[in-house]
Amino acid sequence: MKNYRYILKNLDCAACGKKIEDRIKKENKYQDVNVNFSTLKLSFKTNEKNPKQEIIQLIKTIEPEIKVLDINEKNTNNDQRDFLDIFRLVLGIGIYLIGLKYQGTFQIVSTIICIFILLSKTMKKTLLEIKRRVLDENLLITVSVIGACLVGKSFEGIMVIILYEIGKILESKAVNKTRKSISSLMDIRPEYANLKINRRNKTS
Repeated sequence: MKNYRYILKNLDCAACGKKIEDRIKKENKYQDVNVNFSTLKLSFKTNEKNPKQEIIQLIKTIEPEIKVLDINEKNTNNDQRDFLDIFRLVLGIGIYLIGLKYQGTFQIVSTIICIFILLSKTMKKTLLEIKRRVLDENLLITVSVIGACLVGKSFEGIMVIILYEIGKILESKAVNKTRKSISSLMDIRPEYANLKINRRNKTS
C-alpha cells in the first residue's frame, strides 16, 4: 500500500475532522486513516491510484467548504475568508440600521434582506445537514431566527444570528492562532537526540 497525505484547508472544528476520518474509514480500500486537526493533515494508505478525487467527493458530503490540497501545495490561511465573513456581517447590520430610519414596506424589506445576508451561510449548512439527516447547531440557529421573525421579534432574531456569526469569526481566529503557535513549536524541535547507553552515545 502507498502512503498519501493531503492538507484539509478550511477545516475549522475537531468534530468535523473526526467525521471526515470516520467517513473515509468506511471505505475498506483506505487504511490507517488519520485526520490531524492541529496540522490540517489527512493521511492514509491505499492501493488505489490517484485517490484524491474520490477523497474530495467523500469530504464534500460532510464539509463542502473544505478544500483538499497536496502536501506541497501552498496553503494560505483563513484571513480572506474571515474578511468576507466580517464584510457580510457589517453589510447585514448596516442594511438593518438603515431600515430602522423608515417605516412600512421599506423597513420590512430591509429586515428581510438583512436576515438573508446574515443567515445565508448558516442556512446553506443546515440544508446540507438535513440531506444527511443530521441535526446540529446550524439548524437550531436557523429555526430560532426564522421563528423569532414570524412571531414579530425580528430584532431578537437578528441579534441571535449576529452574535452567532461573531462567535464563529472569533473561533476561527483563535484556531488559526493556535495552529500558528503549534507550527512554530514544531519548527524549533530538534532533528535528533543523543541517548547515552553505557557511556556510549546513540543518535536517535
